[in-house]
Amino acid sequence: MLPQMMPLPWLMVFLFIFICVYSVSLYFSFFSFDNSAYTKNFKSNSNPLPW
Repeated sequence: MLPQMMPLPWLMVFLFIFICVYSVSLYFSFFSFDNSAYTKNFKSNSNPLPW
């Protein structure tokens, strides 16, 4: 019942959305790295960076 409905469309849509969100988040992290709010949020989560 489920294995005929489940694998192709939902898995492809989920992987596509996940890859899009992951690439967009990586792009924004590289693009707005020296933004003050992002670096403040990044420093609060990890150890302080030299810059």
